[in-house]
Formats: sequence, C-alpha cells, structure tokens
Amino acid sequence: MRILILLTLFGITSQLSTSNEVLAQTPNTQKIKVSPMVARPYSTSNPNRDGKVQESEFNPNALARPVELPNLPSYTGVQYYINGLVYPNAKGGVGYMMVFNCENTKVQIRDWWQSALKSHKWDVTFSDSNLIKARDKDGSTCIITMQGPITTTKEKSKNVRAAYQIYYQQIVKEKGFL
Repeated sequence: MRILILLTLFGITSQLSTSNEVLAQTPNTQKIKVSPMVARPYSTSNPNRDGKVQESEFNPNALARPVELPNLPSYTGVQYYINGLVYPNAKGGVGYMMVFNCENTKVQIRDWWQSALKSHKWDVTFSDSNLIKARDKDGSTCIITMQGPITTTKEKSKNVRAAYQIYYQQIVKEKGFL
C-alpha cells in the first residue's frame, strides 16, 4: 500500500502482477519493476543501506547460551535465556548483549540488580523504573533494561512476568611501556 501511495505521488501508476511484484508505469509510459518491501533478517556480512560494509566492531556473533560476565553478579531469580549477541571486535573491549524472561516482576528485577551492583562495588550512574546504567572500577560498563515478557517458546514463557536485557562491555586497558 505504501509503495502504491508513493508511486502515485510521483506520477507513477502501478498494478500488482501475479508474481507478487509491482509493475509500475511512469508518465512517459516506461514500465519498471518495483520489488515489494520485504523484511530480511539481520546479517553482518551484507552491506548497509548505503552499500557500505559495516565496520567489524559492529558485527556481532550469536550466543547459543548465556555467558558469565566478568565482575558482574549473576541474576538469582528464575530466568530463561532468550537470545544474545557478542561483539568481539568492539572498540575498548568485548561487548555482550543478552535477553532473559523472568518469573519476577520488572520492579523485583530492577531492585535485585540495583542491590547486586552496589554490593559488588559498581557505580550506578543512572537509574529509573526501566533502566540501570553502571560502571565498574576497571571501567567496564553495563546497561540493564527491564521490560514486559518476550514472546517465545512455551518453556521459556511459563510463569513469566517480565524480561530484562543486559548489555555489558568489558574494558580492556592496554599496558603501557615503562
């Protein structure tokens, strides 16, 4: 529908063909093929919209299972791992993003993380009802976002009341020369 409206605005008439592609005709009767808009899965090897290949620091790899994050406490409530990414070439150090469904509420998840970070000597730099940002003494950072449950399999949705996403970047400081 959006294609039809945009094509009409530019003086192009169109009609759908049987192969689910749009045939468009410009005012000077030149016929052109316009591909329908299709959602494609994220791919790190394909160029972005400008045709440029993404820098390696932004290319993630999927995490098949959750990983233990250095100097960060592990959540003790009942949780189900949904998905995650690792950014092995991120500037400054490896980055991790993981998503979990939980049987606890958003408030309970937030309160647990707030307390756990403080007891592990993390400096909480920002906190509100849905987000916590913190920095460790070595410079590593984490951002924890609380949200509603993520739709997934029955096993990972049973008794689920909320979810959280954690982004963690471990800062690796290069040793200087003496």
